[in-house]
Amino acid sequence: MFRNFFAACVLSLLAQPVLADGALPECSRAGPGMTFCGGEDFTRIDRGQLRGISYWLHPDGFISKILTEKDSKIAATQQAIEARIIEMINARAGAAGQNFEFVDLDSRSINGAPFGTLTYRLAGPKKATTVLHSYAALNGVVVQVLSQVAPRGTADDTEALKHAHFAAVGALKPTGPEAEL
Repeated sequence: MFRNFFAACVLSLLAQPVLADGALPECSRAGPGMTFCGGEDFTRIDRGQLRGISYWLHPDGFISKILTEKDSKIAATQQAIEARIIEMINARAGAAGQNFEFVDLDSRSINGAPFGTLTYRLAGPKKATTVLHSYAALNGVVVQVLSQVAPRGTADDTEALKHAHFAAVGALKPTGPEAEL
């Protein structure tokens, strides 16, 4: 079910109409070529001032970070994206004194668009956190969604984390001419 749900989210992202730059009122710009339409399920917790990065809080105590990059120099192959993500996580975990533990990877391609979800744990001296990290490359835009328990959250339910994570993935909508399919 986990893998099929993510595939359905990406398919819906690929199949939906492109929104105009002045997107729906309940939506907010998530970065180049993407809008986040979380409705009442998410509250934006940044001020929208970080270019290509946005943070969203799910009412069940999970936080999702959306990263969007539009760059023709980005290698948008499955292997290049996954290697880049693992390298980035490993470096950040090491800098923060955490251990990076790879758990699972589910990746595939739909209509030539690579996407996947990595599951990993970041273990610090007091606590280990499970992170779901999905990516998709759509028309020159690489989108990443990272979800985990919010820093002060107490939720520790893997199924609830998956639900909140894939709700965040499903809330992404392509915008503007660069996202036309």
